[in-house]
Amino acid sequence: MGEKNSNSPQHSSFAVVTDSASDIPIEFREKYRIAVIPFYVGQGCQEYRDGIDINSEQIYRMQRDKGSIFRSSAPSPRDFYQVYQQLLNHYPHVLSIHISSRLSALINSAHTARKLLQAASRITIYDSMAATMGCGLMAMIAAKASLQGYTLDKTLAFLNY
Repeated sequence: MGEKNSNSPQHSSFAVVTDSASDIPIEFREKYRIAVIPFYVGQGCQEYRDGIDINSEQIYRMQRDKGSIFRSSAPSPRDFYQVYQQLLNHYPHVLSIHISSRLSALINSAHTARKLLQAASRITIYDSMAATMGCGLMAMIAAKASLQGYTLDKTLAFLNY
């Protein structure tokens, strides 16, 4: 990839955030230190946080066994605000990579949170223009680059390639 900064591999040069629609398995989230903001999944009067209160296997089983119908909604600006605020206490910059803005209003929530935090210079919001694992792979590549000490600019150039 090219340019690295002086950070050691143990110290990421930036944090990576994505959403639960990226479908990154938990072992990769942990390995690459990727923060995941959950979508909300609703069924009847119940609302769950994707990947926290309910997982894909449970959803499929409920659909198959009970004929349950689910709906989803994007995380709120408050959800992003809380995650961004926490990460900005530990990292100089946050790269927030999300599913396509053509598929969800999620990116609007991310922009609102960044504005509320007055952190436009420290939070980069990246529209992957992809869905599920396409977005997830971008987040994993970016997180690995950060752990290896690559700069944010070099990582963005790689993602845009």
